[in-house]
Amino acid sequence: MKRIVQVFLVCSLVIVAAVSFGSGQSGAGEGKTEEQVVLNIPTQAGWRCVDPIWNRADLFTEQTGIAWKVHGFPGVDLPAKQLSELTAETHAFDITMIPQIYLSLFESYMMPLNEYIERDYGSVEKFKELFYGATIDTCTFDGDIKYVPFHLNAKYVVYRKDLFEDPEEKEAFRARFGYELKPPETDQQLIDIASFFTRPE
Repeated sequence: MKRIVQVFLVCSLVIVAAVSFGSGQSGAGEGKTEEQVVLNIPTQAGWRCVDPIWNRADLFTEQTGIAWKVHGFPGVDLPAKQLSELTAETHAFDITMIPQIYLSLFESYMMPLNEYIERDYGSVEKFKELFYGATIDTCTFDGDIKYVPFHLNAKYVVYRKDLFEDPEEKEAFRARFGYELKPPETDQQLIDIASFFTRPE
């Protein structure tokens, strides 16, 4: 249970959520001194995008009683390093920080966050509204949110305006796909347009 809470605590920090946490300490008992919980967090070394997070370490400890230790690895090694630690069950890290394309490889090792999301946000659906839909959907497995997105790159498309405005191209595209030729707004439109303009001859 403590491990689940720790995972959510860090995720909450990442999305800058104002959540009230418990003492975040372990080892308490009669005649024993409470030992501070320290979360071990893997990250990409030199990744300045997350500096604003790590710079709030003191604030996080002040509000939760929990500290963290950041372990930096070259970006190319980060997923493999974490996956090897998970499969070997070394418990070297308390959370996972990986790019979206690797989520499915790590999903079976992660704990659902729904219980904690519902407690602090009222419902999973209300929580999902804080994010771009397609992004939070990739973090959801069988209805369970197992990751919290905290970084998103802007996507853009460069296209030849003359082709998209050419009357003959527009007519041929509509005849083939049943809708107007325009810059893509969905993955399927991107596939249709790429297929339409791929002409080996």
